[in-house]
Amino acid sequence: MPARDREPLWAKVTVKVAPEAVAGVADVMLSVSHGVEEQPRGAEVGLVAYVSSAHTAKALERIRERLAALRAAGLEVGSAAVAVRRVRSRKWEDAWKAGLDVVRVPPRIVIKPTWKDYAAQSGEEAVVELDPGMAFGTGDHATTRGCLAALGRCIRGGELVFDIGAGSGVLSIAAAKLGARRVVGVEIDESAARVAAENIGLNRVAHIVAVACGDGLRCLRSGADVIVANLTSHQVAALAPQVRCHLAPGGVFIASGISTAHERAVRVAGEAEGFSVRDRRREGEWLTMVWELRTDAPASG
Repeated sequence: MPARDREPLWAKVTVKVAPEAVAGVADVMLSVSHGVEEQPRGAEVGLVAYVSSAHTAKALERIRERLAALRAAGLEVGSAAVAVRRVRSRKWEDAWKAGLDVVRVPPRIVIKPTWKDYAAQSGEEAVVELDPGMAFGTGDHATTRGCLAALGRCIRGGELVFDIGAGSGVLSIAAAKLGARRVVGVEIDESAARVAAENIGLNRVAHIVAVACGDGLRCLRSGADVIVANLTSHQVAALAPQVRCHLAPGGVFIASGISTAHERAVRVAGEAEGFSVRDRRREGEWLTMVWELRTDAPASG
């Protein structure tokens, strides 16, 4: 058998979506692949993942299920065009790895691929190590960077943190390395939860971080000092009532995945629950907000 025929078969899966749907679709693609790459294509974004041929059918099923769920939730998903091309070599992975480097997210976080050497510059710096395939969770996306930066400003040490929609686990790991006493990452997708658990183990923070499989905050008790959610505008708005009931006095809610086009709707949803925006940072079309409860907000029912 020729050497070429012995090379493993892979499928290059490309999904075109509206910017608002990037986070939700990339999360599920990440759970079934070796990584997700973003390629801007006009008004849409092309999400590219390489999947083992043996698992392509299941991967496509999960991607289409997620697209349908986002549509049902009223999210603009764009054309949602899915294309599949067979490839016979993993040279794409080597090329991709060569393009990934250490990412610094001020004020205190550094994300490094597993194969890169990096020494913390100070005792305040939190270094998070991730598997090479976790491109979407390495700080390359504006919404991830926004949440990481907000965690670096908000966590001083000893907090209980809930990470809703944990994905690769990058936010949970960062919170632990910044000094949180306990972190619970919640992920509705079982495969993504396993990926998060693997990265948590890699970073040796399993004694601090636990991963729960569930929808939103319903599987958790109240009393978190920090709740972080890198989701979509619609999901953040829908989550506000749950956050209201699960946030400890003086706690903060860090929310990203909010598009500038939907900022007003998200603010209205938060204000209806007694929140005000303490901090707002914009990168491109994406917003990261830090919410806190107003002092005159009524007690949650």
